[in-house]
Amino acid sequence: MIDPLIDPASRADALKTLYARLRFGQSCAVTGLNDIGKTTLLSLARSRDALSRFAPRELTERVLFVHVDCNLLSGSDERELYALIARAARDAARGVGLLLVLESKAARDASPDGNQSLFAAVALEALLGELVAAQRIVVVLLDEFDALYARLDARAVLALRAFDNRVGPALAYVVATDRSLRSTRARGESDGGDTAEFEDMFVGGAIPLGALTPTEAGAFVRRYVDSRQVAAPGWLPSLIAEQTGGYPGLLWACCAAAARLPLESEDAAREALRNSPEVKAEGGAIIRRLHDPNGDDRKALDTYPLLRRSGSTESPRSLQEPRGVRLDPSTGEVTIDGVPVSASLGPTEYRLLTTLASRAGALVSKDEIARTLWPDEEHLGGVDDARIDKLIDRVRTKIEPSAKKPRYLVTVRGLGYRLLPGAS
Repeated sequence: MIDPLIDPASRADALKTLYARLRFGQSCAVTGLNDIGKTTLLSLARSRDALSRFAPRELTERVLFVHVDCNLLSGSDERELYALIARAARDAARGVGLLLVLESKAARDASPDGNQSLFAAVALEALLGELVAAQRIVVVLLDEFDALYARLDARAVLALRAFDNRVGPALAYVVATDRSLRSTRARGESDGGDTAEFEDMFVGGAIPLGALTPTEAGAFVRRYVDSRQVAAPGWLPSLIAEQTGGYPGLLWACCAAAARLPLESEDAAREALRNSPEVKAEGGAIIRRLHDPNGDDRKALDTYPLLRRSGSTESPRSLQEPRGVRLDPSTGEVTIDGVPVSASLGPTEYRLLTTLASRAGALVSKDEIARTLWPDEEHLGGVDDARIDKLIDRVRTKIEPSAKKPRYLVTVRGLGYRLLPGAS
């Protein structure tokens, strides 16, 4: 979420830490809960305003930010990743007038039309080298990196490290994840290799992102009501700041709700905000993304009054008791634990869920999935296992708290898949 209502000064410490490492080509990992503002921080970092206020001059004059939204990837294919980085690099170069780079053979060869992962990797490396040769500090911002990193082949991860080794200190990565890289990626034989060398690049460069202070949160609310001309009582900014604990996602939800709710008194507003659809949806999305919903992660969230389990600010039932995956055939809506999914499903993804949900809890083989989703293609000739696996991966990134550790859409090794009616 790119948040125009967050003042760069409210993230001054994080920006200064980030810039201090990038000045010397050192990579960083920005971590924090869902909707805490990681994407916003990456957006602020490349803004002229933040650079002029918080970055060393030598970085400001040379840095080239290459923003890569990993949600744009359809799967975990490494060639697609290299192509996406190359495309973002060309766009960034065009933005600062480095047109000669855009005409290079390396840039053209790194396009999505490339045929081989190795060829695409070599072409991307050449493109990055050209940018560095143009006296630029290239910073690749890997936004929404969690799901991709959890499933990406170790070979592709180590290739990113190899680019850094060969291009030199003028190349750095900034990754945005909910948790540390090490806890994001499960270890084991299925990992396909050791990614420790890549993770070593971020040692000492962790930037944990927390909530806004009460003063900053109150200023956020005032900017919201002023920009939208909402008639709000003077006590509203402090009330919302206190109830949300300064959590940006909840701030947005409360502001959106307050714009349409009657605000007759603080007590009435507090109750109305807690029960509003906006707050319920945002709270449910936060809970679903927790690594440990019943442990330390959940305890940390109890610092935000709107998400507490008990007391005068008890959370809505939908945030406490998981009810699994539900599909409404009349509307096409998919909900997880009573909350609509944040990312819409494509037609084939929805048909897959429909197929599995029709036999909730039962095994559905890959052959059955292939015949149902692609009835005009013979399974052995046109629908191989990899095609189904990639579809499963895409759906998991949209319905699971962690695609690497699925709670709902589970694999029955060697046989097929099951959609569980609820979470264990």
